[in-house]
Amino acid sequence: MAASIGDVVLVSTQFEENRINKIIFYGLEDGDDKLVVCHALEIKIREQVVFLDPSFLIGIGIGGIEQKQYWKENFQDRILQYEGKFPELTYLEFK
Repeated sequence: MAASIGDVVLVSTQFEENRINKIIFYGLEDGDDKLVVCHALEIKIREQVVFLDPSFLIGIGIGGIEQKQYWKENFQDRILQYEGKFPELTYLEFK
């Protein structure tokens, strides 16, 4: 039986409407219209979080709040010294 990402990442999949409230890009960069370049991506589904962390050498880390915290710690320990600051946040909000 295959599992959905929601079964693995979300705290609860029992909401009547699991719809995206907000997407947060960490360090969104200008690129062509077919490519999104950013340090990380957070998707808020009601009060739950799906966090995509592309800083892994092989693949993209996907998780919840724990993955977000891991990314922040990794950024602070390994990348911040080269970047000089945390990435700016760009929000897309949906009603």
